[in-house]
Amino acid sequence: MSTSRWNFGFITGRSSRLRDWLLCGALAPFCLFAAIVPFWRALYKVQVNYNEGWNVYTASDLGHHVALYPSRFGWTTVNYPPVSFFVMRALSHLTHEYLFTGRLVSLLSLLICCGLVGAIVKQATGMLVPAILSAFFCLALFCARAEGYVGMDDPQMLAQVFFLAGLLLYVSRGHERTFLVGIALLFVLGGSIKHNLIDFPVAVFLDLCIVSRRRAFHFLVYMAVFLALAIVLNTLIGGPFFIAKLLTPRLYSVSGALKSILKYYSIQVPFVTAAIAMFYAIKNSSTRVIALFFAVSLIVGIGFAGGSGVAINTFFSNFLAISILVGIMIATLWTNAIGLQESAYLKLAIPVMVFGSLVFPMQSAGELHPAEKLQDVRMSEALFEREVGFLRSQPGPALCESLLRCYFAGKPYIYDPFNSTSLIRLGKLDPGEVIDKIRKHEYGAIQLDSSLESMPRPNDRFVDQILDAIEKHYKPALEETDCSIYVPKVRIM
Repeated sequence: MSTSRWNFGFITGRSSRLRDWLLCGALAPFCLFAAIVPFWRALYKVQVNYNEGWNVYTASDLGHHVALYPSRFGWTTVNYPPVSFFVMRALSHLTHEYLFTGRLVSLLSLLICCGLVGAIVKQATGMLVPAILSAFFCLALFCARAEGYVGMDDPQMLAQVFFLAGLLLYVSRGHERTFLVGIALLFVLGGSIKHNLIDFPVAVFLDLCIVSRRRAFHFLVYMAVFLALAIVLNTLIGGPFFIAKLLTPRLYSVSGALKSILKYYSIQVPFVTAAIAMFYAIKNSSTRVIALFFAVSLIVGIGFAGGSGVAINTFFSNFLAISILVGIMIATLWTNAIGLQESAYLKLAIPVMVFGSLVFPMQSAGELHPAEKLQDVRMSEALFEREVGFLRSQPGPALCESLLRCYFAGKPYIYDPFNSTSLIRLGKLDPGEVIDKIRKHEYGAIQLDSSLESMPRPNDRFVDQILDAIEKHYKPALEETDCSIYVPKVRIM
C-alpha cells in the first residue's frame, strides 16, 4: 500500500460526522463502567497484589537512606531500577503516605497511556474519532482484562508513559536525527523505572534498519550513551550491585509461558482485529513501526511469561499495541467505506465487536456487578485492618507473606518471600538462617496467605523446609479466608 492511500480525514457529510461522535458518546459510558471497580478499589486499604507491599517497603527504605543495592544477594531484594521509588518518596512529602500515592500515580499513568495511544493513532491516520475510540478501548481493555493491575502500586504503568511518549515522537518525527536523541532519552528514562520493556526500542530499531542503517546505528549510539550514564548514576545512588540486582535470576518454565499465552489471550476479537490491522500497517512507512511493535511485544511477552512470578503485565506492551492497531483498523475501514451504501454499518461493526468482546472478561472478574464487587472490597478492608491490628499487637519482628500487612503493622522489612524463595532454590541463599530464627521463636508472628494445611507444596513464597519449621514451632492464632497468622508455641520444659 502506498503512502498516498493513507491520506485519512473525516468522512465528509454532517450526518456522518454526527454519527461518529454519537458512537464515541455511546462507548464512553462503557469505558467508565469498566473502570468503576479498579479505580474505586484504589481508595481502600486492601492488598491488590503482592508487589504493593514490596514497593511500599522499598520506597520507605529509600526515605530512610537505606542503600537499595548494597550486596549481590540478600533476604530483601530490589530488582527494579530506583527512579519510581524516588518519585514515590518525593510525592510522599505531599501525601504523607506511600501506598495511595503509588496507586494514584498508577491510575494517572494509565490515563496518560490511553491518551498517548490515541495521539499515536491520530498522528498515524489523521482521523480524530478513531483515535478517541482507540484511547477508550485501551482504558476498557486494561480495566477488563488486567483489572488486578489497574490502580495497583506498581511502577510499570509509569514506565509505559515514557516509552509510549518515545513511540509517539518516533511516529511523528522519528526519522530525523535530532529527534532520535529525544526518543532514546525517553526510552532510557522509562527503562530507569521498569527495565524489561525492551519491545519499544527493539521495534524502533528494526524500523530504522529498514529506513536507514546509518540512522539505526545512530539510535544505538544514543541509547548506549544514555544507558551508560543511567547505570553510573544509579550505581552511585543505589549501591555497587545495581546491575547484579536487576539481573537477579528467576526460575523459568517453558510450559508456564505456553499456559500464560492461553490464559491471558482468551479475548480473541481484539487480538485478531489487531493481527489483521498489522498486515495493513506494515505496508505503510508511517505505521510500519506499530506493526513491528505488535509482533515484537508479543514475542517478548511470551518469552518473559515463563519466568517465575511473571503475570499478565508481561503482555501490557502488546495490549498497548493492540489498542493502537484497533484504532488503525477502524480508520482503515472508515476510509475504505466512503461512498458505500453499507458504510454506516461497517463503521459501527468493528468498534461494537472489539468493545463488546470485553464483556466476557468483565463478567469473569465480577465487574458487571460493581456494587457487589465493591461491597466485597469493603469487607476485605475490615478484615485487613483486623489482621494488621493483630500483627501489630505481637511483640518483635514478623515474617509476612503479605508484606503490606507487615508494613501497616509497623514491622521491619526483613524478608522478601518471593525473591528469597527463588534465590534459595537457585542455591544463592541458605534457608538455615531463617529456620534457626523460627526455631528460636525470634519472630513474634508469622503471617501466611492461607493455612499451612491448604498451602500448596512447592510454592513460590516459602520453601518446604521453612514451612515445616513453622508447623513444628508455631501455632495458628488467627485464621481468615486469605490470611493465617501463627504465633510461637509454648515451649515444654
